[in-house]
Amino acid sequence: MSEQRDLEIDDELQAQIFSKQKPTSSTLLLQTWTKCICIAHFHEPQDDFDQAMKVVVRVEDGDVRRFEEIAAFQRLGCLAAHHLVPRTFKVGTIVGRGGKKLGFLITAYVEGVVLTEVYDFLGTEQREAIMEDLIAAVKSFYHVKPSNVESFRAHGGVLLETFQAHSNIPIARIGGPRWGYFHDARSFLETVVKKLETWGSRIAIKEAEDEGILVETTEASLDYLQPVHISKSCLLEMESGAVMSFMDLEPRNIIVRAKEGANGGYEVAGIIDWEMAGFFPSGFEQMFKDSQCGSVNAYFDWYRMFRDKTTDCLSLGENSAQLALFSVMDMARQSYMAQERRNFGLLYTRKWILEEKLVLDGIKGWIRKPEAGKVEPWSEEKNRLLGAQVAKELGMTWN
Repeated sequence: MSEQRDLEIDDELQAQIFSKQKPTSSTLLLQTWTKCICIAHFHEPQDDFDQAMKVVVRVEDGDVRRFEEIAAFQRLGCLAAHHLVPRTFKVGTIVGRGGKKLGFLITAYVEGVVLTEVYDFLGTEQREAIMEDLIAAVKSFYHVKPSNVESFRAHGGVLLETFQAHSNIPIARIGGPRWGYFHDARSFLETVVKKLETWGSRIAIKEAEDEGILVETTEASLDYLQPVHISKSCLLEMESGAVMSFMDLEPRNIIVRAKEGANGGYEVAGIIDWEMAGFFPSGFEQMFKDSQCGSVNAYFDWYRMFRDKTTDCLSLGENSAQLALFSVMDMARQSYMAQERRNFGLLYTRKWILEEKLVLDGIKGWIRKPEAGKVEPWSEEKNRLLGAQVAKELGMTWN
């Protein structure tokens, strides 16, 4: 049995990626069995890369089609916010060891640091200024829709086949590379529930008499969760109202750079890593963020800023599709939190919610409890200590 090796962008792969001039050197950023990301350096400006002397090269093993779809969403993102989304210069397929197909992507290099490296040192005003710039970009993404035919033809790449297919072929109305693609809202909601529950399936979606759907629990232990009826009109609204959503606006995916002439000030330089992007019902990005609190992101102020500054993207009416979507997602979230499992992520999230003194205020999201008082700001150190506490309870080692 051959030994598993990390994926490497060697001379042979470089020759396939760079058909005109190979880079003179490279700086490795990330390397795993299935992925390699590096900065390629050139001695002189390159015509193919807007006269740049550095570009970012990403090579991945796996589903090449999915890789091309991610690149297409980044291109659409650059169309909407060209000043913050790195330009995509080239995407394609190369052949690695053993004839295996690999996907590759060349994008503009963005000078700066990942926001996580400096976030703990930023004051409230600086954090809010960064979020303001990001929200402007996020809202510009929402203007990109599957119905934007001209944008798709120019920048959508393989997505054109998925969302703008011929009339005799069912087209996707919702979805993205990570979530999959869905021809209707019901199949999308079934996948959302499954992903948020994580283990098993304790929530069922059934067809209602009025051509809508009924979402209800199948477990007696969850009988406190009220069934959710979603009308046909709400389902159609979810489908027709799908907008491009980045879905992963976290500090780890934001590049910032020091402002010229500012003492310690930073500004947004780039939004990177488009794996989670897709076309989703309006409001889904905000509600998905609720389910990620205390897992992918432990900075409550970051979450709250995002939710507060996108409140105008939500419709809070009693019969709105967004309220129906929230109700289903909240049911799945509660099912997940009620699981009796000794799982690190689940236990960490429970403790984090207690530590931050939070309560879910309906479609408005997580807020501090009225009696919370002053809560010490979150930090990487607090994250480390809480992780160590959970690991100890589970009998795990923790570095």
